[in-house]
Amino acid sequence: MIHYRFRLNMVVFRLFIPIIIFSFIFNTLSSQTVSEYNRVLDKGNEYYTKGDLINAKASYEYALRIRPEEEIPKEKLDEVMIKLREKMTHMDQYTRVISEADELFRKEEFELAIKKYQEASSIIESEGYPEEKIREIEGKKDESRANQIAYEDAIYRAEKYLKYSKYEKALEEYDKALQAIPDDPTVLERIAELRVEKVELEKNMEIYDEIVMNADRLLMLKYYREAKEEYQKASEARPDEEYPRMKITEVDNLLIKRGEYERLIDSADEFYSSKNLDEAKIRYQQALTLYPYENYPKDMLSKTNAALIELKGADVIYNEAVKAADAFLAKRDYSNAIKEYENASSIKPVERYPIKKIAEINMIREEMENAELSYNMALKRGEQYIAANDFENAKIEFEKANTLKPKEKLPIEKLSQVEKSLLAQNEVMQSFNQSMDRGVALMQNAEYDKARVEFENALVILPNNKSAKEKLNEIKAHFEEEKKKAKQYQEFIVNGDAFFADGDFDKARNNYVKALTIDASDPYPADKITEIDTQLKITVEQQKEFEKSIATGDIYFGNEEYENAKDAYEKALSIKPGAKYANDKIKEIESLLKNEADGDEEAYAAAIKEADGLFALQNYAEAKLLYIKASNLKPKEGYPKEKIKEIEGLLNDIAARQAEYNQLMAAADRMLESGETDKAKEKYEQASEIYPNEQAPRDKLKEIALLVVNNEISVQNAYNDLIFEADVLFSNQKYDEAKVKYQKALKLKPGEGHPTQRLEEMKGLSQTLEKEEDHYSRLIAEADRLFTSKEYQQAKEKYMEASLMFPAEEHPKNRIEEINLLNRKANQNNQQAYDKAIADADKFFAAAEYSNALDSYRQALEMEPDENHPLQMIEKINKILSDNAMRKILNSSVNIQNNDEEKFSFEPLAPEDRKGSVLLISARGIASRSFKVFVNFGKGGSKNGGYILPVTPSDSAEEFIIPLGKQNKWFTEDNNWFKLIPQGGSIEVTRIEIVKE
Repeated sequence: MIHYRFRLNMVVFRLFIPIIIFSFIFNTLSSQTVSEYNRVLDKGNEYYTKGDLINAKASYEYALRIRPEEEIPKEKLDEVMIKLREKMTHMDQYTRVISEADELFRKEEFELAIKKYQEASSIIESEGYPEEKIREIEGKKDESRANQIAYEDAIYRAEKYLKYSKYEKALEEYDKALQAIPDDPTVLERIAELRVEKVELEKNMEIYDEIVMNADRLLMLKYYREAKEEYQKASEARPDEEYPRMKITEVDNLLIKRGEYERLIDSADEFYSSKNLDEAKIRYQQALTLYPYENYPKDMLSKTNAALIELKGADVIYNEAVKAADAFLAKRDYSNAIKEYENASSIKPVERYPIKKIAEINMIREEMENAELSYNMALKRGEQYIAANDFENAKIEFEKANTLKPKEKLPIEKLSQVEKSLLAQNEVMQSFNQSMDRGVALMQNAEYDKARVEFENALVILPNNKSAKEKLNEIKAHFEEEKKKAKQYQEFIVNGDAFFADGDFDKARNNYVKALTIDASDPYPADKITEIDTQLKITVEQQKEFEKSIATGDIYFGNEEYENAKDAYEKALSIKPGAKYANDKIKEIESLLKNEADGDEEAYAAAIKEADGLFALQNYAEAKLLYIKASNLKPKEGYPKEKIKEIEGLLNDIAARQAEYNQLMAAADRMLESGETDKAKEKYEQASEIYPNEQAPRDKLKEIALLVVNNEISVQNAYNDLIFEADVLFSNQKYDEAKVKYQKALKLKPGEGHPTQRLEEMKGLSQTLEKEEDHYSRLIAEADRLFTSKEYQQAKEKYMEASLMFPAEEHPKNRIEEINLLNRKANQNNQQAYDKAIADADKFFAAAEYSNALDSYRQALEMEPDENHPLQMIEKINKILSDNAMRKILNSSVNIQNNDEEKFSFEPLAPEDRKGSVLLISARGIASRSFKVFVNFGKGGSKNGGYILPVTPSDSAEEFIIPLGKQNKWFTEDNNWFKLIPQGGSIEVTRIEIVKE
């Protein structure tokens, strides 16, 4: 509004000062001639025609002074006054509309603001301010459109990354979308969902890997049913994975085959027991066909053949054995064929035929084993090629496997899978190439933003592709060059504006020309050059101005208005210093004024007094006029001149302050737009120091403060995410990955205590780990020596000790399983159940699932009471729980009825103790069936998380262990209560403790 009041005051000033001057002139010209009247009237008409109403009014009034009786000047004056009043009305309308437009602009209602600025421009077309604001709005709209495009591009890329399950990349793109349109609720919600999905996926992957590893081990040990259960769990955890489904089919086939084998053995045993030796032999041979390397049917065939020799005689049995062996050989049943040839050879050792056939079969078997090895290697290499996405070589390997075993289904299925993958890969490559081609075309058309989107899309399809990265680097270099040019352009504009403000037009013009060579599309430097050129042309007009000043001085002198005349002559001298005529006239006037000086003393004193009063009120313009009046009355007096000079200095200071303020605000605005917030802040602060009450710089400083806060929040959020991920990795003992995350967090917030402490901890853990690995190696070496010496029990103890140190290592577990297999012959079924319970318990213990581990170790101990391992582990778990109790919340018995709730309060844990904490509950179900107990935790009146306990009816208490540290709001909040809510039955709770893992 200051801007518009200033403009309005200037218009009024321009309207009335010339009117006053010319009124004085016209009052003294009543005796002019008709010729002078006509000349002045014509001049007034000329001014009127050109639209110069002020000079037209002065001319008509002058004419009316010469010829008061004339009607034409009166009529013309009426017309001019009507026009002037219209102009004043337009100025009022213009100011009102501009105020409305500015208010709409501040509210960012840009379309309505544009209409108002256009309306203002139509009222006074010569005003440039509305056009400037319209250009500013268009710039903001362009920026908004650019942000919208950047937002949509980021969303598009994020969705593409999600298609390929690249959560990190998708989150990066959603962050870019938020930078374009901050606080977009859809994006914020999607980011929150993705982070939950990412954690769930990682959790499922860990569970999946553990289950598959256990299932593979069970399958290797031929625990088919148990293996099938594990593969089914894996398939539920990752329904999209083909491997568990394939293994389930494989296990089903093995179960069918095993069932057939066991049926044949049972049938053969019955025939053998009933002395039906021929039928028994047939069944044992059929069983051996299913499992050629099983010893039991081989042993029973030897017994059956011995019995048949006693029954039928050696010759008969020899001939039958050779005949049967030949038949088996023809059918490629090599195990039974060898068994029969061995039987025949044992009857008649001197016969060469059975020995020759055995050698022939062994050669065939060796070739088959080689073919089997080649087949398996081809399958393995094919899988490796698939893992590396090298589908062409995978196809070659599976075709080789199919050639070796044409009847096998697996190579055919894999070939079908590879063909589909090849087709999909071709589609991916086609999509990639299309994105690359579009990007190159857009670069050639200088559409770099769109080209960048295409190359980024190409990288989504083929991450780390060299060509796409090179193109993105080219685009980055282009934008950096553009940014450099923009900075240079801005510097030239700022320098040009500074020189222009100082009146150094040559240097200003030079800077504007340089700016124009960088960006010819911006009209600003061209407009300023035109303005400078116009300013420089003023010297051509100075002669006319000089002549006009002399003529004006002569008129005032003729009318005895000596002060005005002197001003006019002095103005002429300022244009042409040393002009003799002007100097002479000034001397003449000063001589005349000296004679009048004595009579003006009283008027001088009154003028000085009034002027001093106005000066004290800071009404400098009116004070200056009175000081001028006083100086004219007493030209030799220095005081009024000093005050005039002082006022001019003050006015110049005000103008300079205004110019400096405008320059600082303009520079700060440009710096803020280019992201130089610190420099912009400094400029706004300087501007605010000049005009402390101006709202604009204060608003801008608030805006910058908000930007800084938002940036700090963004850094804090990124730091929190890294610390969360690092802590999870640290808890899972993935120290190398955790180290990287902690180091990244320190880069965001150097000197932070938590990541620094964790890095120091990992150094100590690394040293401890080296010592443990050395001890582990010595244990394994000793255990291997004992195993080789067949001292299995002592070896097993060593392997168990080693496995406790490093539960993830397979060697001690495999050797323990081998030892168990050797010891399992007496009671195989019980041993299988024991081994499974131990394996499950070890897995639960390694995962810190102590409740499940205790159950499994107790089951194992019931099966094998003499085994030390489950007893040791139960004691170890109990000791862990006892030693690490941090809060003993309940140590007495409490009954909680069905659907009731019981709240238990406690002092919050220290933040460093929360991550590795678990909740231990001892409770007994009082019901006729199983039911659930909801365990919730929270702080004050807020619930922050919970867990569900499956409770079964029991005469004794069960121990439940809940891994609290894995729940986010457990370690981020100062939780201070638990609630237990049974649903479906009542419970008796005897212990509640918070325990450190």
